[in-house]
Amino acid sequence: MNSKLSGRFGFVRASMSSGFRAPTPGQQNGFNIATIFDPALGDLVNNGTIPSISPVAALRGGEPLAPEKSINYTAGVVFDSGQFSLTADYFRINVFDRIGITSNFTLTDTEIEGLLAEGVEAARDLRRFRFFTNAFSTASQGIDLVSTFTPLALRGNTTISAVFNYTDTEVTDNRKGLLNDRRLTEFAYALPRTRWNVGLTQQVGRVSVLGRVNWFGGWYDFDSGFAQLYAPSGGIEQGFFDGRPILDLEASIALGGGVTLAVGAQNALNTYPDESARAMSVGEKYSEYTPWGFNGAYYYVRIGYGWGN
Repeated sequence: MNSKLSGRFGFVRASMSSGFRAPTPGQQNGFNIATIFDPALGDLVNNGTIPSISPVAALRGGEPLAPEKSINYTAGVVFDSGQFSLTADYFRINVFDRIGITSNFTLTDTEIEGLLAEGVEAARDLRRFRFFTNAFSTASQGIDLVSTFTPLALRGNTTISAVFNYTDTEVTDNRKGLLNDRRLTEFAYALPRTRWNVGLTQQVGRVSVLGRVNWFGGWYDFDSGFAQLYAPSGGIEQGFFDGRPILDLEASIALGGGVTLAVGAQNALNTYPDESARAMSVGEKYSEYTPWGFNGAYYYVRIGYGWGN
């Protein structure tokens, strides 16, 4: 059951809600074997994602999945003077019995022989495996700030906007030890903790110009930053990548009859992340989790049509 209670008094607002999410059929029963590169071995290995109810997963604490539950809290303030608006909110999200993937486990030769003796033929290809579990809980908390400013002195043709987010996530319960240090770090840092952007929109007649700077803080990607073996001098340390400012630009013109033509660029300065610390070994030049993407600049032309006023 999901429930929510919210209220506002003057410029102060707050809410509390509960959440419920059942495991998907794929999480409960999915079976997939992928061939991946293991930096520690320097070779390709089979890595399986298996059902948590399988005999193989049972050797490492696997059991039927249960629904995950959450409690969410927010509290903040709202200010609006017409030309300036600001919202500031604190939030906390507690997720209990969270559904997530475990660390990778390795079967011993003795375990493989035992499984084969029990008729589990899949054990031949499952020396390394992982599975979905409920055996941990997390807490995420942070702040959201959103503001806009339209100076009346500039006749309302200029709008300045700013958005800021800080989110801190930690695993609060790892009672069965199914998440190793790598997985714990991924939950805490795989997404940047800090993000913000500042934008300026200027209207000149039928033309509108937008400029926006986005900032993404640093993040963690173990697979791309396997520093213990491949870190270059002065490069990435232990899988952490540095953040970058990203510039977006767009100019649009109203052609009449509800038609608008826009020309723009996302990541206009063609900014790339740091190169992967093991790029020379497996060809993954950039971290696949780069928050602004790893394909450089994206330029576009867009035609829009609007009905009514």
